[in-house]
Amino acid sequence: MRKVNLSQIKEVSWNSPKGKFGGFGKEISETLGRIPDSMNLMERHPFDVELFRIPPGKTPYPYHSHSAQWEYYQVISGSGIVRHQSGETAVAAGDAFIFKPGEPHQLFNNS
Repeated sequence: MRKVNLSQIKEVSWNSPKGKFGGFGKEISETLGRIPDSMNLMERHPFDVELFRIPPGKTPYPYHSHSAQWEYYQVISGSGIVRHQSGETAVAAGDAFIFKPGEPHQLFNNS
């Protein structure tokens, strides 16, 4: 078993070159031993977990999809808008949602 407390994980930030996209995150899976570039399935984990924070008025990334990756989100605090192939949906604290491979999506913090 591996264990970590979120308070022990350093928060990292990212911004696109022109500042349009950005956010903050804690790489939980990597702290628990996930090796992203490894081809060994015992080192990759079957899923990736990250706690990330989106500043008010920002989006962390452009509208996109993944060829093989599922993405699960749980809103812990605040509110936002999720853009998806059927339109836009408001989300708030307590909401959870998932995108399967090939489903385009983008998050916005409107708090």
